Amino acid sequence: MSCKIPKKPRPAFSPAGGCVIRINAEPYQNILDVCEATGRSIKDVSTRLIEYGLTHLEIVEPSKA
Repeated sequence: MSCKIPKKPRPAFSPAGGCVIRINAEPYQNILDVCEATGRSIKDVSTRLIEYGLTHLEIVEPSKA
């Protein structure tokens, strides 16, 4: 199973490194729940989740409606 994300024009690029990523409230709370259950930091948990998601990512062309 993969996470499919359609392509679209990309906004300005920011350099790699530590940065702020904004997410919606519900996924943020889910991440905090994982932190509480595992005793790991939010940086550790969110990095692991993002790395996992990126390894299971499939970029697809947008569907024609």
